[in-house]
Amino acid sequence: MKQRKEITVKQHYIPQFYFRNFSEDQKRIYQINLKEITSSKLVPIESICFKKNLYELRDDNDEYIHRNMIENKLSEFEGILSSLISSISYRSKIPQNYKTKCFLTSKEKKQLIFFLALLICRNDKMINVAKEMSEDAFKGLLSQNKSHNFAIITCLPFGNTTDESRRNLFDEAKKLFNNLSFQLFVADCDLFFTSDFPLVLHGENQPSSKLDKVIFPLSSKIVLVMKPREKTKKECMNCLVRPGKKDIVDFNCEIIRHSHKWLYSKKPFTDKMIEWIRLVMEDENNALF
Repeated sequence: MKQRKEITVKQHYIPQFYFRNFSEDQKRIYQINLKEITSSKLVPIESICFKKNLYELRDDNDEYIHRNMIENKLSEFEGILSSLISSISYRSKIPQNYKTKCFLTSKEKKQLIFFLALLICRNDKMINVAKEMSEDAFKGLLSQNKSHNFAIITCLPFGNTTDESRRNLFDEAKKLFNNLSFQLFVADCDLFFTSDFPLVLHGENQPSSKLDKVIFPLSSKIVLVMKPREKTKKECMNCLVRPGKKDIVDFNCEIIRHSHKWLYSKKPFTDKMIEWIRLVMEDENNALF
């Protein structure tokens, strides 16, 4: 008898594989509440950044439509990205790769852009905004379930795969990263934080919809930085970089300030770090570790 596949109810808007890159044992991660900033604790990765049935579609009888369809598609792509980040981490340990000016392949860059756009659109806050917009646009004519379904299809690339002429927010999110260069800052030890929204976007509110800078920690040792190609030296467009102390402080400051509520780390937050985080939250730009 064929065994029935287990249904995934806890659906993570920040993938679990991503947080494993900031974990000692691949299961737990250090967490601190930025609303209180008192002490940190070690928590299971499976217990953070999820909502139950976030990506499920339902009819007006409250019956699921294609249960776990979107969750499974997200999981498939997460497998590809997990392998890519592992590959980047492995290759970053090879000294001669710091001499190459073409570290990432075109395919790898497209995969990273796909992942970044997906992080924007799969976030529970973005889905809630899309849901509220649909409710406002249809003036109460849609049920709660239909409004949620509309939001999911609007935000994600999986709900309308047969109609390529119909674009959604995901397509627009990908455009944000057009014409940006890629740099990977690689530290020798675990120095970088992450958060419940680890993608830092500068310039997204400009009328031109062009980004000035993107910061995204791939792991506790690697941060991806993207800038407009016209503002990037040719020799710095697709390469590995050793970060200086200022780079490390700046990247972590950005992650802290752009977090929604939770900050995460591979290592415990010391008292000195906690005090520094307080200063950063108070906008003390000169605060150092």
